[in-house]
Amino acid sequence: MSDNTDYDPPILAGRIDDDDGVYVDALFQEDSVPPTPDEIPREVVDAQRVSIPSLGFNRLVSSSATYTDDASLVIRLLPADPRRKTVVVTSYPGCFVSDDPNLLTGSRSMAFLLYEGVTLTLADYTGPLYAVPLAAGSGMNPWHLTCLAVTQ
Repeated sequence: MSDNTDYDPPILAGRIDDDDGVYVDALFQEDSVPPTPDEIPREVVDAQRVSIPSLGFNRLVSSSATYTDDASLVIRLLPADPRRKTVVVTSYPGCFVSDDPNLLTGSRSMAFLLYEGVTLTLADYTGPLYAVPLAAGSGMNPWHLTCLAVTQ
Protein backbone atom coordinates (compact mmCIF):
# COMPACT_ATOMS: atom_id res chain seq x y z
CA MET A 1 0.00 0.00 0.00
CA SER A 2 1.02 3.48 -0.70
CA ASP A 3 1.36 6.14 1.96
CA ASN A 4 0.35 8.87 -0.52
CA THR A 5 -2.80 10.62 0.74
CA ASP A 6 -2.82 13.24 -2.02
CA TYR A 7 -5.45 11.66 -4.23
CA ASP A 8 -8.96 12.62 -5.29
CA PRO A 9 -11.83 10.94 -3.48
CA PRO A 10 -13.68 8.46 -5.70
CA ILE A 11 -16.77 9.69 -7.57
CA LEU A 12 -19.51 7.32 -6.49
CA ALA A 13 -22.29 8.57 -8.77
CA GLY A 14 -22.80 11.31 -11.32
CA ARG A 15 -20.74 14.32 -12.07
CA ILE A 16 -20.08 16.76 -9.27
CA ASP A 17 -19.97 19.74 -11.63
CA ASP A 18 -23.40 18.85 -13.16
CA ASP A 19 -25.88 21.74 -12.73
CA ASP A 20 -29.09 19.75 -13.30
CA GLY A 21 -30.12 20.11 -9.67
CA VAL A 22 -30.03 23.89 -9.87
CA TYR A 23 -31.98 23.83 -13.13
CA VAL A 24 -34.68 21.53 -11.70
CA ASP A 25 -34.98 23.62 -8.54
CA ALA A 26 -35.60 26.70 -10.70
CA LEU A 27 -38.66 25.00 -12.26
CA PHE A 28 -40.53 24.85 -8.96
CA GLN A 29 -41.82 27.55 -6.69
CA GLU A 30 -39.87 27.49 -3.47
CA ASP A 31 -42.78 28.63 -1.31
CA SER A 32 -43.99 25.99 1.14
CA VAL A 33 -47.06 27.96 2.21
CA PRO A 34 -50.21 27.13 0.21
CA PRO A 35 -52.15 30.04 -1.27
CA THR A 36 -55.08 31.49 0.61
CA PRO A 37 -58.56 30.88 -0.85
CA ASP A 38 -58.63 34.45 -2.13
CA GLU A 39 -55.42 33.88 -4.10
CA ILE A 40 -56.77 30.81 -5.93
CA PRO A 41 -58.10 31.68 -9.39
CA ARG A 42 -61.76 30.83 -9.66
CA GLU A 43 -63.73 29.84 -12.71
CA VAL A 44 -67.47 30.42 -12.45
CA VAL A 45 -69.55 27.73 -14.15
CA ASP A 46 -73.19 28.36 -14.91
CA ALA A 47 -75.03 25.28 -13.65
CA GLN A 48 -77.75 25.67 -16.27
CA ARG A 49 -75.22 25.23 -19.08
CA VAL A 50 -73.72 22.05 -17.68
CA SER A 51 -75.41 18.98 -19.13
CA ILE A 52 -74.65 15.30 -19.04
CA PRO A 53 -75.17 13.66 -22.41
CA SER A 54 -77.47 10.66 -22.52
CA LEU A 55 -75.61 7.46 -23.21
CA GLY A 56 -78.63 6.05 -25.00
CA PHE A 57 -77.86 2.37 -24.51
CA ASN A 58 -79.91 -0.35 -22.87
CA ARG A 59 -78.76 -2.71 -20.15
CA LEU A 60 -79.76 -6.35 -19.75
CA VAL A 61 -80.35 -7.54 -16.18
CA SER A 62 -80.83 -11.27 -15.81
CA SER A 63 -81.02 -13.88 -13.08
CA SER A 64 -81.54 -17.61 -13.09
CA ALA A 65 -81.72 -19.66 -9.92
CA THR A 66 -82.91 -22.94 -8.49
CA TYR A 67 -84.67 -22.98 -5.11
CA THR A 68 -86.06 -25.68 -2.88
CA ASP A 69 -89.82 -25.81 -2.50
CA ASP A 70 -90.73 -23.86 0.62
CA ALA A 71 -94.12 -22.36 1.46
CA SER A 72 -92.52 -19.29 3.03
CA LEU A 73 -90.11 -18.64 0.14
CA VAL A 74 -90.98 -15.29 -1.46
CA ILE A 75 -88.30 -14.20 -3.92
CA ARG A 76 -87.77 -10.61 -5.03
CA LEU A 77 -87.09 -10.96 -8.74
CA LEU A 78 -86.46 -7.28 -9.44
CA PRO A 79 -86.46 -4.03 -7.46
CA ALA A 80 -88.35 -1.01 -8.74
CA ASP A 81 -86.58 0.68 -11.66
CA PRO A 82 -88.03 3.79 -13.34
CA ARG A 83 -85.86 3.20 -16.44
CA ARG A 84 -86.96 -0.40 -17.01
CA LYS A 85 -88.52 -1.20 -20.39
CA THR A 86 -89.36 -4.92 -20.39
CA VAL A 87 -89.49 -7.87 -17.97
CA VAL A 88 -89.59 -11.56 -18.96
CA VAL A 89 -90.18 -14.32 -16.37
CA THR A 90 -90.26 -18.12 -16.76
CA SER A 91 -90.72 -20.73 -14.04
CA TYR A 92 -90.66 -24.49 -13.67
CA PRO A 93 -92.90 -26.00 -12.28
CA GLY A 94 -94.82 -22.69 -12.12
CA CYS A 95 -95.23 -19.78 -9.73
CA PHE A 96 -97.32 -16.90 -8.51
CA VAL A 97 -96.05 -13.40 -9.42
CA SER A 98 -96.97 -10.07 -7.83
CA ASP A 99 -95.72 -6.54 -7.22
CA ASP A 100 -96.49 -6.92 -3.50
CA PRO A 101 -94.85 -9.67 -1.41
CA ASN A 102 -97.85 -9.68 0.97
CA LEU A 103 -100.09 -10.93 -1.87
CA LEU A 104 -97.92 -14.03 -2.17
CA THR A 105 -98.62 -15.25 1.35
CA GLY A 106 -101.89 -16.89 2.36
CA SER A 107 -104.44 -17.63 -0.36
CA ARG A 108 -102.52 -15.88 -3.20
CA SER A 109 -105.84 -15.13 -4.90
CA MET A 110 -104.67 -11.63 -5.91
CA ALA A 111 -101.37 -12.83 -7.43
CA PHE A 112 -100.78 -13.71 -11.09
CA LEU A 113 -100.59 -17.45 -11.77
CA LEU A 114 -97.71 -18.26 -14.13
CA TYR A 115 -98.03 -21.82 -15.41
CA GLU A 116 -95.11 -24.07 -16.29
CA GLY A 117 -93.91 -23.51 -19.85
CA VAL A 118 -95.55 -20.08 -20.10
CA THR A 119 -93.44 -16.95 -20.40
CA LEU A 120 -94.62 -13.77 -18.69
CA THR A 121 -93.63 -10.61 -20.58
CA LEU A 122 -94.33 -7.19 -19.06
CA ALA A 123 -93.68 -4.15 -21.23
CA ASP A 124 -93.05 -0.78 -19.56
CA TYR A 125 -93.40 -2.21 -16.03
CA THR A 126 -91.19 -0.29 -13.59
CA GLY A 127 -92.30 -1.57 -10.17
CA PRO A 128 -90.83 -4.37 -8.04
CA LEU A 129 -91.57 -7.99 -8.88
CA TYR A 130 -91.89 -10.93 -6.44
CA ALA A 131 -92.54 -14.66 -6.95
CA VAL A 132 -93.41 -17.76 -4.91
CA PRO A 133 -93.57 -21.43 -6.06
CA LEU A 134 -96.86 -22.64 -7.54
CA ALA A 135 -97.08 -25.75 -5.37
CA ALA A 136 -95.50 -24.34 -2.22
CA GLY A 137 -95.32 -26.92 0.51
CA SER A 138 -96.14 -29.86 -1.79
CA GLY A 139 -92.60 -31.22 -1.82
CA MET A 140 -92.07 -30.59 -5.56
CA ASN A 141 -88.34 -29.89 -5.77
CA PRO A 142 -86.56 -27.99 -7.17
CA TRP A 143 -88.08 -24.70 -8.31
CA HIS A 144 -86.33 -23.11 -11.33
CA LEU A 145 -86.86 -19.41 -11.91
CA THR A 146 -85.48 -17.19 -14.67
CA CYS A 147 -85.95 -13.44 -14.97
CA LEU A 148 -84.77 -11.05 -17.66
CA ALA A 149 -85.17 -7.26 -17.69
CA VAL A 150 -84.18 -4.60 -20.19
CA THR A 151 -83.43 -1.24 -18.62
CA GLN A 152 -81.75 1.95 -19.72
